[in-house]
Amino acid sequence: MDLLKNLSIKTLLDVDAYFVKSLIVTKCSNDLTEIDCICNEDFFPIKGEFFRHVYKNFADCALKHYEAALISENMPADFDKAFNLLKNTADIVIIFARNGSELAKHIQDTKDNFKKVDVYPCVPSGQWIFCYRQTPPQDFKMYVVTHKILPPEHINTFPDKYTIINAGAAIHGDLGYLRDDTGDNISNLNPYINEVTAFYWVWKNTSHSVVGFCHYRRFFQLKPNETFLTETQALQLLEDYDVLIRPISLNRGTFYRRENENHRVVKLITRKNLLRVHPDYIDDFDYRMNSAVTHFNNSFVMRKNVFDAYCEWLFSFIPDSLKEISKEIPLPRLGRTLGYYCEAMFIVWLRKNHLRVKEIRYIGKDPFNSQS
Repeated sequence: MDLLKNLSIKTLLDVDAYFVKSLIVTKCSNDLTEIDCICNEDFFPIKGEFFRHVYKNFADCALKHYEAALISENMPADFDKAFNLLKNTADIVIIFARNGSELAKHIQDTKDNFKKVDVYPCVPSGQWIFCYRQTPPQDFKMYVVTHKILPPEHINTFPDKYTIINAGAAIHGDLGYLRDDTGDNISNLNPYINEVTAFYWVWKNTSHSVVGFCHYRRFFQLKPNETFLTETQALQLLEDYDVLIRPISLNRGTFYRRENENHRVVKLITRKNLLRVHPDYIDDFDYRMNSAVTHFNNSFVMRKNVFDAYCEWLFSFIPDSLKEISKEIPLPRLGRTLGYYCEAMFIVWLRKNHLRVKEIRYIGKDPFNSQS
């Protein structure tokens, strides 16, 4: 623990439950580093207080990002496998190796594969090895989702790396911006599921390391009178958080409890399809449908691997739900009801995955002098 504190490691994933198996520790032992643990066995409760979260398996926390991950001493092939498995999870992999072991020799022989390797002798027979991952430059992109033409003076306020995307281009026609109806796309579904057709396009057709979404008249901003959220600000925040979102609201909480036909059918069918493909999310779905928690506008910033996981989950049941809903409600009469439920699904997914979320300022800027 002293080594972690001295190196200012703020977040750590204890992959193999080292602290559970090897040490008698309490919360007082750790006052600087936030540690999560993976352990599928019960252990003495006082040890549980040492950790922020205890996960049953790696899949439950694989989307979270940590400064470092601690793994048990093992053979070189197992170390390489673990290092690769953690590529989106931790920038530093920490391991204990006995002096002269195959593992210590393997890391020394392959040190050119790492950004750097630091060795800290801890006992006469062994050492802690910190393997720093070589990470490519971050590729940030903020997508401004629109279905209208934006005035040039409005576009000129966008920071670098902001790109306008025409959501529902297959329906709305060419606005002169990036379109969501090229490549692999579901642009024609935009009238019913709103801006998530742009999500689908970015998911299937891009490879940025960090992606964000805002709207043509609503933007992230850290402080009043600053420019909109910049690449530098976003990347800095994502060092400590997994997802950046607009502030969560507690109003309009009864929206999803409406009893009109559209809501009844959409809720029933969406829940049924979610239960079919992801039954472990049902409790979070029911919580969301019966709570006042609301996250408007489908606006966020996250690493691409996290975004990809969200899209894989969302689109595993939303298109099928729309197809089934259309058999009971004519699509012209359905309107945007399912689109609002797509908004609600973001909270369902966040709640289930226990990601570190940072709420940041979200402002409106309407260049249109008309209802949008």
